[in-house]
Amino acid sequence: MSKPNERRFLRHQSWVMSWHSESNANLFKKDATFFPRQNYFADGFVSFESSNFPKHFIRHQNSRLRISKEESGQLYKDDASFEWFAKPWVVAPKAGGQF
Repeated sequence: MSKPNERRFLRHQSWVMSWHSESNANLFKKDATFFPRQNYFADGFVSFESSNFPKHFIRHQNSRLRISKEESGQLYKDDASFEWFAKPWVVAPKAGGQF
């Protein structure tokens, strides 16, 4: 359970994305840092590349968000492409899947 005003970050741990409380640990900072790649897999969509695992992107797979190594197939590209909404921190998968 989060405490009021607690800062939470989306972080990968063992390849799976989940919310974590803020930490000053170097590994935490790396696991919670992603580079947005506009139009990387699809025009008009953004993908998020892991800072500490190059060519690994956040993707939607089996009803979970995780990072995995870039693949050439269309399913991977769809799973790793997200569309910005009115609020820049709200994203949805390209193929309209569920998180």
